[in-house]
Order: sequence, then C-alpha cells, then structure tokens
Amino acid sequence: MTRQLDLGLDAPPRKARTAALRSAHYRSHVPAEAAILGDIRAQKQEDRVLEWFRSHPGRHTPWAVAEALEIHIVSTRRAITNLTARKLLRHHQAERRDAGPLRAKSSTWEVV
Repeated sequence: MTRQLDLGLDAPPRKARTAALRSAHYRSHVPAEAAILGDIRAQKQEDRVLEWFRSHPGRHTPWAVAEALEIHIVSTRRAITNLTARKLLRHHQAERRDAGPLRAKSSTWEVV
C-alpha cells in the first residue's frame, strides 16, 4: 500500500499470524505481540485446568473448575474446550448437573 501511495515509507515488518496460535482465540484483529502473549496466558490456564482435573478424579462442571482455580468462566470453558479437542479431557454431555450462580444445568468433563 505504501508503494501505491508513493509515500516512500518502508513496509511494516510481517508478524506471525494469529491463526498459528495454539490456545487463544480471537474474533477480531489484535497485534501479533498481544496475540502471542495471550496465547501464552491461555496455555498456562490450560495447564492449570488439566492439573486440577488430574488431582481431582471424577466428573466436574466448568463452574466447579472456575471456582476452584479462580479463573473466569469464559477462560475456563475455552481451556476445557481446547483440552477436549486434544483428547485430554472427555465430555459427558448426558450427565448434567446444577452449576454456576443461577444453578443452571451444565455438562461434565473428566480427565482421560
């Protein structure tokens, strides 16, 4: 684009695309540096969630994990989804328990 406008500016350096991120998910554009840092934080959260599941055998709702680890429920759900996709957790859709502040029904997960 700078060539089209003939401004004589150097093109900005290209960064790794956020599509290459392992754990973080973004709906809009974020700078590469912020995306990489977000991915690192998300991976650490996944590690904490997986370790919690391993140290607490049985089936648990995302709300139980979020409360125990004091991680935001959205981040906990993202971590559980990613761990399930990697086949480290097993989702039990049929088993639903009361969970969360409004006691809504929620599926359970357990470590594989």
